[in-house]
Amino acid sequence: MRRTIVLAALLLASSAHADPASRVPGFDRLSESQKKIAREAMGRIDCYHGCTGRIAACLAAKPRSKTAWRLARYVVFLASKRLDAELIGKVIERRRQSVKPKTVHDIKPGGAPRLGDARAPLTIVEYADFQCRHCAEVAPVLERLVRGSKGKVALYFKVYPLRFKGPSLVAARAALAAQRQGKFWPMAHLLFADLEAHTEKGVEQLARKAGLDLDRFRASMKDTNLLKQIEANKIEGVRLGLEGTPTLFFNGKPHLLRKDEYHLRDRIEEELELSGK
Repeated sequence: MRRTIVLAALLLASSAHADPASRVPGFDRLSESQKKIAREAMGRIDCYHGCTGRIAACLAAKPRSKTAWRLARYVVFLASKRLDAELIGKVIERRRQSVKPKTVHDIKPGGAPRLGDARAPLTIVEYADFQCRHCAEVAPVLERLVRGSKGKVALYFKVYPLRFKGPSLVAARAALAAQRQGKFWPMAHLLFADLEAHTEKGVEQLARKAGLDLDRFRASMKDTNLLKQIEANKIEGVRLGLEGTPTLFFNGKPHLLRKDEYHLRDRIEEELELSGK
C-alpha cells in the first residue's frame, strides 16, 4: 500500500514537471476549459525577453526566465477572464509592443509637474485632459503606485486638453496657474473631482479650496505663457501620435494595455525588472 502511494506521488510530481503551466500561480483555480486555453496559449506564444522560445518551454529554462513566468501569470489572468487562445495572443502582442516598441521616444519633462524623485529609474509621462473621465479614474491609481514605489518611479503630468477651447482649456490653464504656487497636485485633485467646475468662476472657487493666493491665480490665468506651454504639449502629442487621453509612456515606451491598477502595477514592476532596478 505504502509503495503504491509513493509511486502515485512520484507520478504526480513527474506530471507537474512535464506540465509547467500547472505550476503557474492561479492556474489551479481555472476551470478545465480555461486550463486548456492557457496551455494552448503558452504553447504558441513566444517569450519576448531573455528566453526566446515559447512561453511554456521557457518556464523550464535555467536560469529561471522571469519574463516567461510573468507572461505565464498574465496568460492565466487573461484565461480567467474567458479570453480564448487567439485573443490572448493578440493581447500579449500588444504587451510586447509596449515593452519592446520599434521606437523609444525621448520625451523631455520640461516644466511639467512631477510626482516622485527626478532621479527615479522609471519615468512615466502622462498626457491628460481634466475633462476626461477616464483620466480622472486613472489619476489616483497612478499617484498611489508612484507614492508606493519607494522612489523608483517618477510621474510627469503633461496637461493635454483635447479641445483648445472651453472647459478643457480653462481647467488646463487653472492647473498650470496653480503649479506656479506649488499647488498643482491639490488643484488637479479638485479639477478631476468636479468636472462641472471648469469655468472661469468655477476654477476660482477651486483655487480658493486649494489654498491659492487668488490675486496671483487670476494674474496667472491671464498670462499667455500658459497657453504657449499647453500649445507645446499639444505639438509634442501630435509628434508622438496621441489619439486620446490618458496616454502614458514608460521610459519613452507607449503603454498600450489597459490602465487599471493590475496592468499599471505589472508594467511598472516589469520595466524596473528589465532595467535591473
